[in-house]
Amino acid sequence: LLCAFPGAGLFPWSSSFAKPPDLQFRCRNSSGGIHCTMRVNVNPLDLGWTTLFFMLRRKGTWVSWIVYSLVAFLILFFFLEIERTVPDIIALVLISLIGGLVGITLSILIQVILVMVVYRQKDGFTGEHEFYVEEAGLREKTHANDSLHHWASIRDVSITRRYTWVWINAIQAHILPRRSFPDDATYREFVGSIYQRWIEHRD
Repeated sequence: LLCAFPGAGLFPWSSSFAKPPDLQFRCRNSSGGIHCTMRVNVNPLDLGWTTLFFMLRRKGTWVSWIVYSLVAFLILFFFLEIERTVPDIIALVLISLIGGLVGITLSILIQVILVMVVYRQKDGFTGEHEFYVEEAGLREKTHANDSLHHWASIRDVSITRRYTWVWINAIQAHILPRRSFPDDATYREFVGSIYQRWIEHRD
């Protein structure tokens, strides 16, 4: 699912990637190098996908699955009147694993729905976001805030075909939906610039 763009072939920006001023993507030369700007629109569904991605990559999710399965197995083993044969034990293990998977799936779905409902109206979460790739770091501007995250402070950058997430800590990320970009080349160029600068500055 994940793929990384190390920046090879993406720098420097060539004139073939130049975009008209009315598009959402802009690059300019300055004394500090090449700076790029991208305007994206984040909706509640993007928040839901982000939550799902976060939950699936989180180790605690899979630990919880094992815990749920173990609890289910102990309940079935001690309270269900069955013969303690090997086939019965195997069947209990499989049922417990499936039950644990169902439980963790429901837990994830509830969290996804809660995030989509709770944060859809909060300032700075949904709506228009402007991102600036600068020498100092990644700047994000919304109508509610203006924040600069230095490259060394960024925790991780996750790139997929539909989204890029710039993780500013263990549970929060900037969302860059692919649909906000005019084409694949622009998407690769912009997120590639973020990835390369992050790689260059991380410890």
